[in-house]
Amino acid sequence: MFFVSGPIRTRALVANYGSNNVTPLTLSAGTWGAGTPVTVGTTPYGIAISPDGTCALVANSGSANVTPLTLSAGTWGAGTPVTVGTTPQGIAISPDGTCALVANSGSNNVKPLTLSGGTWSAGTPVTVG
Repeated sequence: MFFVSGPIRTRALVANYGSNNVTPLTLSAGTWGAGTPVTVGTTPYGIAISPDGTCALVANSGSANVTPLTLSAGTWGAGTPVTVGTTPQGIAISPDGTCALVANSGSNNVKPLTLSGGTWSAGTPVTVG
């Protein structure tokens, strides 16, 4: 299980490693409530929420991809997964929300992602470690 809160501090996502989904949480009147789980790739591990809180990226360590999520009318929806590398785990979105870096522990690299026209795309990996 991996938990990350959004910038608004009233929303969070929990990666359900064994269930291949993430559960959205919402804070209301001082109490956290769980929403309907959103299906993502195999063994979701890392999550990053954009600075404005309207999108998130889920690193799926078992399927070598990242699932983009978009928040619309209070509901998270999954987009088309982006292939990134072997065993993606760590992920971070830039302060302006237009790019991200994915740490792939199985391929010893970092894969940059860019957001253009509402679609995430992968760049050339950078070897590390």
